[in-house]
Amino acid sequence: TAPTVTSVIPIANSTVPRNTIVQINFSEGIDPSGITGPSPALTVTQNPSTVVTGVYSIGNQYRTAEFRTTDTCGTNSCGSTIFCLAGGAAFTGKATTGIKDLAGNPLAADYLWDFSTTNSIDNTPPVITHQAPRQGDAGVSTMDPAQVYFSKEMSISSLNSQTITMPNVGYWLESSNVAGKTQVLIQHQPFQPYTGYDISVLSGVKDINQNCYSPCSCNSTDGSCGCKVPSGVCTGFNCTSGE
Repeated sequence: TAPTVTSVIPIANSTVPRNTIVQINFSEGIDPSGITGPSPALTVTQNPSTVVTGVYSIGNQYRTAEFRTTDTCGTNSCGSTIFCLAGGAAFTGKATTGIKDLAGNPLAADYLWDFSTTNSIDNTPPVITHQAPRQGDAGVSTMDPAQVYFSKEMSISSLNSQTITMPNVGYWLESSNVAGKTQVLIQHQPFQPYTGYDISVLSGVKDINQNCYSPCSCNSTDGSCGCKVPSGVCTGFNCTSGE
């Protein structure tokens, strides 16, 4: 069965801030060598014909590929470098049949889409809008995944076991974009009965515009908690800033 493209960021014919990462999501895991190899099967061209140079990354159980340029344009609130496409320009993204699934099946045909950029930069950091289980929940299923919902679409490659941690149990992340936001399911091996577990979301988590999440300690019982900026201003009920 050939893999298919399920979604892209920026979406076709949209206009986005110039610090947006290009993201393409597939129906199944793909062979990363087709993306990150010396002749990438995913390209971004500034119209009419200038191929944009940049770096590639893979995430979400090999189902998501991302591209960002190497042209710097500032820093985010965590002090990390932000990279930008040219402002006020038109681009074409292209995923070729050189992209194959893990069984060697290629895309049935090249996938192309167009988008453009503004001259602006999005510097609004993401926050967590919902989490499950909630803080202090007891009697949680030993099998159900934990859930984290973000206020924005996220860089899927930044959502990994180094940036979202759950010690003392084997786990893996499954991410998806829904209605302009990203939800993360933290799948895991069975929890031990009558045992407490902690989940941490760290500042290595970034949105699609490369803005970092600001960690906070959440004592919320309403399922929401997130820090707006590193200075410690929090949203959600009873939220305390802290790295």
